[in-house]
Amino acid sequence: MSLLDVAYPRIHALYELLNLLEDHGATTASRFRQLRDLTPFAVQFRYEELRILDANLDRGEIIRQVRDLLTHTEILIQQTETSG
Repeated sequence: MSLLDVAYPRIHALYELLNLLEDHGATTASRFRQLRDLTPFAVQFRYEELRILDANLDRGEIIRQVRDLLTHTEILIQQTETSG
């Protein structure tokens, strides 16, 4: 969002952050939609018992998407540094 010069709220709601990216033209944000299922792990897991640990999360797919997101972000940062 910083690369898009988008003001963003200090929240951990991944679905809201992904929506904000899409609203500002980040067309690749939809590729990482499944990561929104990780929102409960952002805060609740730190402070209270999380009861969705048995949820039907496709862990392999989530790991793949996290790796892809990290790679995508690194590429965007490198492109900005190169052009900047």
